[in-house]
Amino acid sequence: MGMNYRDLDIGWTREHIYLLEEVLGKIGPEAPPDELRAGWEHSLWWERCYLEHLETGGELISSAEEWYQHLEHDLTLEESDDSDEVMLACRTCKDPVWANVSHASGKDMAAIYSAHVGHNIRVMLLEGGEDIVLECHTCQHVKGQDGIAILSGVVRDWFLELWNG
Repeated sequence: MGMNYRDLDIGWTREHIYLLEEVLGKIGPEAPPDELRAGWEHSLWWERCYLEHLETGGELISSAEEWYQHLEHDLTLEESDDSDEVMLACRTCKDPVWANVSHASGKDMAAIYSAHVGHNIRVMLLEGGEDIVLECHTCQHVKGQDGIAILSGVVRDWFLELWNG
């Protein structure tokens, strides 16, 4: 029997909601810093919307839609402590965007990500509003400069409606 990605995503989303509620509910010296609170409150709102979307049979989020949530933020690619995995991390939100891409696999996203570890990454929406790209400003892999984005994807209408709701 194959892996049920919907159930995994629902479980992960519930766990993320729980953790955000836990952290945002803290007071005094344990409370999150003000510069992080607004972002985490927005993340909590989004996670609740996405959970309801999934529980009512909605589509799973794609990597392009994960990136869209960090449009024009300051991102970088990082290796895990054991250097076995690469993740896209948002410096603005202090949050992982796309995590656990096996560095050792040497193919697909892992290979692309590995070539840009430590670089300054931007998520950009192309003219027309549906195509989104990851650009490396360190290497100048920027649409319009060398014409090559690191990765690209399409943001679907259901996501934009939910995200902007």
